Amino acid sequence: MIRGKTPALLVTLLSLLTAGEAAAQSLSYLTLGSWEGSLQANYGLGHDQISSDTAPASSFSQRNAEESLSVRNSGFSVLDPGLLTGSLGLTLGLAQDTENSAGALTKGRSRVLGYSFDADILNVLPYGGALFANRSRSISLLPFGRVETTSSNRGLSLRLNEGSPLRDKGFPYLSANLRLEQQRLQEIATSALDQSYQHSEVRNSLSQDGHKGSENSDLDWHYDFNEVQDPSFSNGNYRSHSANLGYSQDFGAALNRRWDSRLAYFDRVGSTSMSLFSMSEHLHLAHWSNLATDYNYQLSRLETQALPSLSQSGAFSVQYQPYQNLGAYASAQRQLQPAGQIDAFAGGLNYRYQHPLPWQGVLTLGSSGSYQLVETHINATQASITDEAQTAPALLGAGAGFLLNQAYAVAASIVVVDTRDGMRLPTVAGVDYLLVPQGNQTLIVPLLTSLVIRAGDPLALSYDYAIPPSMKYATTAKSLSAGMSFQWISFGVAHSESAVTLLSGNGSGFLQSSRNDSAQVDVHGRWQKLQGAAGAAFQRSDATLLSFTQQRYYQSATYQYSRYLGFAFDTDWTVAHYQTPARTSDTRGANLTANWYTSGGWIVNALAGRRYLTDSAQPSEIVSNEGLRAQMKYGKLSLTSAFTANQRIRGGSRMSNWRIDFSVTREL
Repeated sequence: MIRGKTPALLVTLLSLLTAGEAAAQSLSYLTLGSWEGSLQANYGLGHDQISSDTAPASSFSQRNAEESLSVRNSGFSVLDPGLLTGSLGLTLGLAQDTENSAGALTKGRSRVLGYSFDADILNVLPYGGALFANRSRSISLLPFGRVETTSSNRGLSLRLNEGSPLRDKGFPYLSANLRLEQQRLQEIATSALDQSYQHSEVRNSLSQDGHKGSENSDLDWHYDFNEVQDPSFSNGNYRSHSANLGYSQDFGAALNRRWDSRLAYFDRVGSTSMSLFSMSEHLHLAHWSNLATDYNYQLSRLETQALPSLSQSGAFSVQYQPYQNLGAYASAQRQLQPAGQIDAFAGGLNYRYQHPLPWQGVLTLGSSGSYQLVETHINATQASITDEAQTAPALLGAGAGFLLNQAYAVAASIVVVDTRDGMRLPTVAGVDYLLVPQGNQTLIVPLLTSLVIRAGDPLALSYDYAIPPSMKYATTAKSLSAGMSFQWISFGVAHSESAVTLLSGNGSGFLQSSRNDSAQVDVHGRWQKLQGAAGAAFQRSDATLLSFTQQRYYQSATYQYSRYLGFAFDTDWTVAHYQTPARTSDTRGANLTANWYTSGGWIVNALAGRRYLTDSAQPSEIVSNEGLRAQMKYGKLSLTSAFTANQRIRGGSRMSNWRIDFSVTREL
């Protein structure tokens, strides 16, 4: 632990706080709230190791300790609680760490300073504001790395609620908010693969939003301004403006008709400069209880480093339900794009039937059929996508990923940017993610060892993709489904197919006919202390560029042994055999958790999980993780200990890490 002048510093600080409290309470215009505080000591020890069939093993170990004192006054007021109330907190401490990498010893020592200030002004009135400022430091442990984050922000906000005096001036149902903020963020990340990156940015932002309502309409607006400067990565600097305006109105004698209008504008100068304006108009008319029509118009104008592009589309559709279970629709759409024009006409029928069965069962039948005629007049071979929104999987590793929205993507043009917390962090193929072809589509697989992409992060992807030339084609589709559901079991089957016929032109390589068959059975129920579900699913897909059969088996169960002890267990196994192109994929996973509570205040959580990937198109991978966390609270004393271990075996390389953390907190 940290020694030296720490005890004397804490005693001195406590004395000053006590004196400050007595002095503040003597001020007639200041009323202090409740005091709270804590003394905390943390200690951590971790070890990473990397080995492979072709290189000697290397290791990295780390030991860190931190002591801190936190005090806070919550609910103080100035003159009157209705004028200003707030809270003020301060954290002081010392931290030290020792790192050992390949025999090289590095030691560090730093002061910990954190604070928080929040104040509400005129909180009892329908208008008012708030002031805020805070600073914090945290360490996030990744499976094979760590990220040290120091963040601070300060700013103010103003609010206007619906009960303001403007209500009597002819502006009822009006509310608005204004927020001005400056944020400072510094991230230092290191990896067991000797990878590292440092990110430091200053963000100035201004936002304003509001709402104006009436008995049958709503008007909403929002504006954002952001200015981001990153001294360590100047290419990431940018300035952006965004604005949104939306209006909706219900009208007609029965208020069964609706108009929705949306306007949006976004402009970014600097990192990946772009400008986008979009407009969307939708009109829904319910003529009778079984007849309705919809009218849509969309316009978007995108400006990037390439030439500006303007896209428009208009659509009309009618929905008619002559009988209770039978529906019909028809639609027409025209799209005007920079590369040309696309016209589409479609119509179809759908039928759905439900009937009760004995033993509280339900029978469901469904069918549909449609015909679509598409004619394109295209004078380009490629199009571009800018900042397509995607999300990293919740669990990284073992082949988890997502498909791009557009098919026929050009692999060399794909750029992935991590946009968590409004940042634009660049990534590198092969280091942060992999590209896996899936027929005419592309699968993005974030790597578990990436320092940039974390589980659940928002991502923005830009890429080029091939588009078909001018042609005319027709698509005929049909589907059938049937299922039965009871209290403890349900099963169903489904069949769908589509046939695409080229009527003119030479773009047959972009047309795909398909046939899909699937079946699924689920068993679920509860017996005394055991509750669980299990199922199996089968799918066969045969398309022009991608054919496969897939089997999936899954199970989940919870067992509450007593009110203090419970277990949960789940498994998932998916096997896919691809015929076009030839490939086999086998993914398996299992997770076990246990939770133990005692009347003496102990809480113990344990978990263990393992995932397997065997794929003929990429190296096999095994990812395992274990953890044990214990917490105990006795009076004002809290103890927390945690152990985590992770292992990843991919091909001939192996990575493992473990970490132990202890924390002791004493409330004052």
